[in-house]
Amino acid sequence: MKRSVKAVHRSEFTECPSTVFRNLYFMPLYGGLRPVDIYPLTRVVGWRRLEYGINEPSIEITFSNLKSEDNETEHPSLMLVFSEERHCLIAELHLGNHCESSRGLDLESCESAWAAGAMSNYEYLLRLNYFSGRSFCDLSQYPVFPWVLSDYSSDSLDLSDPGSYRELSKSIGALSERRLELVHERYNEMPEPRFLWGTHFSSAAAVIYYLVRAVPGAMLKLQGGRFDESDRLFNSLLGTWMSVTTSTSDVKELIPEFFALTDSELPVESGARANGWYHPGDFLCNLQNLDFGTRQDGGRVDNVGLPPWAHNSAEQFIKMNRAALESEHVSQRLHEWIDLIFGCRSKSVTAHTLYFTDVKENQTYDSLIQFGKTPKRLFNKPHSRRSADAAALSVVSTSLWGNHLDRKKPKARGFLKCIAESGESKKKLSLYRSSEQGKLGLKCNLQCKDGVLLSSYRGKDSAIALYDSRSFKRIRATKSYHSVCEIVRRFDAYRS
Repeated sequence: MKRSVKAVHRSEFTECPSTVFRNLYFMPLYGGLRPVDIYPLTRVVGWRRLEYGINEPSIEITFSNLKSEDNETEHPSLMLVFSEERHCLIAELHLGNHCESSRGLDLESCESAWAAGAMSNYEYLLRLNYFSGRSFCDLSQYPVFPWVLSDYSSDSLDLSDPGSYRELSKSIGALSERRLELVHERYNEMPEPRFLWGTHFSSAAAVIYYLVRAVPGAMLKLQGGRFDESDRLFNSLLGTWMSVTTSTSDVKELIPEFFALTDSELPVESGARANGWYHPGDFLCNLQNLDFGTRQDGGRVDNVGLPPWAHNSAEQFIKMNRAALESEHVSQRLHEWIDLIFGCRSKSVTAHTLYFTDVKENQTYDSLIQFGKTPKRLFNKPHSRRSADAAALSVVSTSLWGNHLDRKKPKARGFLKCIAESGESKKKLSLYRSSEQGKLGLKCNLQCKDGVLLSSYRGKDSAIALYDSRSFKRIRATKSYHSVCEIVRRFDAYRS
């Protein structure tokens, strides 16, 4: 069974900055049969500074594949947590001798690309989580995704019907007017510091709740060696949706695993990949035949109950949920949810987004595990809306988690399907110009229809070129940004 690198290590670094370390070693505290873990620093491809738990200094390190140098599709990460800030600074110094900190597209470039339709909703949400300090290595700050559907009981799902969707302009707690009235009544009677919600939309407890079938050990550790009460386990999508829209103590959102279609869209640290493989929806199935007990209604807790429109297929549910996330309806409203979670409407009484941990001082790690932590604010003004013209670009697959993946090679990790017609406007193509050093491109390839590839790459001879994607023969290249439109206009001439 494949073992993923997911452990959080508490570390002490020696103060000898002149020394160049070659490996990271992790040894069992009290001996035992477990071998020493060795991570070569020559395989580090990126790292970033984070805060773990209650503002503990930490570093997330990403490696190239530790099993094989030929496999570039896996980039395992681990998180080092330090007891003192000075130890973290020393670690950064040593890591800097081997690799620069993770870089890639900046927040502004990602926002522009998404608004223009060159980045999928899924990838943009992953990147927002990344920029806000969320990590798959930290269950207490796991990436958060929205509930996008509201229909979990119909025999068929109509994605063209606005009634099938959740209202993204409201926080999950504000979807029920009656519940909201009760919460504000309690808030008005509460002594300082006051808060609206005693729970949170994202917490370690919520992540473990969703992933208990994939990583049961996490719940066993949280619950002192046993599973939670059967009636409190994740039993059905409809039941959980009813709970998060009616209960005053349940306002949890979703996690990326509810939308990921391939293993390339999740890192190896993802709970859904704990067993070394990934198939859409497997985390909803009791593949290990675990005994979760029997509910009070007599039903045995087994696979997660799916909406009728999923036809008893967890994979079909994931596909439909992802289609809903990428739909035009959600695309035109996602910016409102972003304001609530990552933007100007977070930690707000008027937006109904003030949580216990937003006002609580002197928190403990146990409280953080249970009550969660609001992501770092990324936007101080309302997020821009996605362009109505974004439908001209149809995303068929996205790049992997993190910014380190496009560091070594200029070729893209994902492809974007470009519906490029003769006379494509310069405005629509402007997003391919990077703000970094004025060079062209966003390090991505565009797969145009009829087998023609528009390639935007960076390097010594930064250029944009048109290729035949079947023979990979270059048709034409240019270093001039203004010539890009001419390249696309010659598209029809090449086809004929």
